[in-house]
Amino acid sequence: MYEAVIGLEIHSQLLTETKLFCRCSTRYDSPPNTNICPVCLGLPGALPVMNRQAAHYAVLAAMSLNLSINQRSYFARKNYFYPDLPKGYQITQYEVPVSRKGYIDINGKRIGIDRIHIEEDAGKSIHMENPPQTKVDFNRSGIPLIEIVTEPDIETPEEAVDFLHILRLTLMYIGVSDGNMEEGSLRCDGNISVRKKGDPLPDYKVEIKNLNSFRFLAKALEYEFHQQVRMMENGITIESCTKLWDTKENVTRLMRRKEEEFDYRYFPEPDLGALDISDDDIQHWKTELPELPQQKRARFEQCFDMDAKAASFYMFNPGIANFFEASALVTDNHKKIDSWLRTELMRVLKEENKTLSDLSFTPDLLAQLIHMVETDEITGKIAKEIFRDVLDGKSPKDIVAEKGIQKMDNRDEIERMLLELIETSPKEVDKYRSGHKKMAAYFVGRIMAQTKGQANPKIINELIQKHLDE
Repeated sequence: MYEAVIGLEIHSQLLTETKLFCRCSTRYDSPPNTNICPVCLGLPGALPVMNRQAAHYAVLAAMSLNLSINQRSYFARKNYFYPDLPKGYQITQYEVPVSRKGYIDINGKRIGIDRIHIEEDAGKSIHMENPPQTKVDFNRSGIPLIEIVTEPDIETPEEAVDFLHILRLTLMYIGVSDGNMEEGSLRCDGNISVRKKGDPLPDYKVEIKNLNSFRFLAKALEYEFHQQVRMMENGITIESCTKLWDTKENVTRLMRRKEEEFDYRYFPEPDLGALDISDDDIQHWKTELPELPQQKRARFEQCFDMDAKAASFYMFNPGIANFFEASALVTDNHKKIDSWLRTELMRVLKEENKTLSDLSFTPDLLAQLIHMVETDEITGKIAKEIFRDVLDGKSPKDIVAEKGIQKMDNRDEIERMLLELIETSPKEVDKYRSGHKKMAAYFVGRIMAQTKGQANPKIINELIQKHLDE
């Protein structure tokens, strides 16, 4: 009966070394109030100078998200007062942003993007409890941002999360953002209204500010949807407002009544000229675009015969995807490469809280390991036992030789153990011979355990057929 109308506003810091209008560093972990100057503090007489790299990155983002580039755009002053905004206004783009009208396709549906514009970040207010006080760190003031504003095309919290996942990945793929939501370099505001199905767009929206994780985005939108439905069913008028997500109580809380555009008293920034992007700029920057996330997923499905789940894993883990492709050049067993990377490698990375770059693992070493299993030099169990050493850059052949754990191919010895097992397992033998051929796994497992995984399973199965199928 009811449906949500959702739009997102995503703020992403750009990975420039210096701020948008001055030469101060953008380093995140600097001591408070050390990356500041008269320009980013808005002191009288200080004049902004545009960071060309920020424009470059903004255009790359727009291209990757299918927006049209405005080759001449303008800056404006957005006036409001807050302790972490030292100038009393923010330099942003308003009437003519750097780009307009793009989209991302999510699960077969197109989500429109209204605009991307460039603006400077504000400082950071740090609220302390004991004693109660608020401190301000201006290091973030003036760091270049792009704001990405979607159309109200999103219908569910899950769809909002899917969109943000792909958007974040895209910005990371093209190298303009690190996508770190915990540090605040990527922040999301969710706008949500509710209507009866088939009704026109509502004339209000509730904005939920500063959602810094996918989980909080989903939970906040879900809560606010049900809250608005309850209000509508009780005949309560819903007004536009700005809210915050209370992560402790899992509720939205009123922050302020929603400002209108006229509240900000926008006017052209008098200290900056137009931002001009030439045809040559566009053509040159377009060549810098890499393969984008959804393109990678589609290619992995097609070229490596992967299902959607496996291909999505590599889309979300581009470093491991690169390792997969390098491995595929030295061994054509794509399914084994995939199994080792998504199962064994990810288990170690999770257990040890490491990344692939922390290891000395190479595609050649993985190819050697796969080859040794395929040619019956070692069993799969032995391969798993030595895998951690292989991740440290050691040759699997050397590890096997050092530990003396070569596969046991002594047919007579394996046959002796199997005959003893048959003698002491009459119930299992009867069950196998009555048609339960899966009982073979019992005999294989017992022999493998007895030989600590070194017995050749191929020989075991041949001997099972010889002695139990007769």
